[in-house]
Amino acid sequence: MRKVAFLIIAGLVLSATCLAADAPKMEIFGGYALFRADSGLTTMPNQTSNGWEASVTGNVNRFLGFTADFNGDYTSASTAGGNVTGHIHNFLFGPTVSYRTRRLTPFVHALFGVSHLTGSTELASTTSSSSDNAFAMALGGGFDVRINRLLAFRLAQLDYLRTQFSSTSQDNFRYSTGIVLKF
Repeated sequence: MRKVAFLIIAGLVLSATCLAADAPKMEIFGGYALFRADSGLTTMPNQTSNGWEASVTGNVNRFLGFTADFNGDYTSASTAGGNVTGHIHNFLFGPTVSYRTRRLTPFVHALFGVSHLTGSTELASTTSSSSDNAFAMALGGGFDVRINRLLAFRLAQLDYLRTQFSSTSQDNFRYSTGIVLKF
């Protein structure tokens, strides 16, 4: 009976090891990001901005990894009195769960960290600027399409990104696409 139990346990451990071999140890993503920012104020309209996103995921096994995600989004607008610019950078960390198939890897993640907002206004001959840091979280996921063993295309990554600037919650949306390198 002990031999049978040992063989079953050994078989399960070896099977798990073989499954983990299908997952790369590390994945690096880089690409374009479209950010739909919610001002959190009824008097201020929502803004859409363009930017970049980069992330590194270290995979523990075939299904679970831990991600460090960074992005920057930039917007500017001309008003009757001058120009307004805004930059937002997010630094997020958390678990990622993936389901790997031969051609497609869908994933979901829950990322938490900090968001840094910088804005400036140029009116006539005066310029004023300000910055603020806030808690941020991104809940979302996406799909990677395998190109070859070392390369994939992130077809879409969609995130609900919540920030908390000036004691007001902002419910933002982020779409990203780009290239994934697998090591």
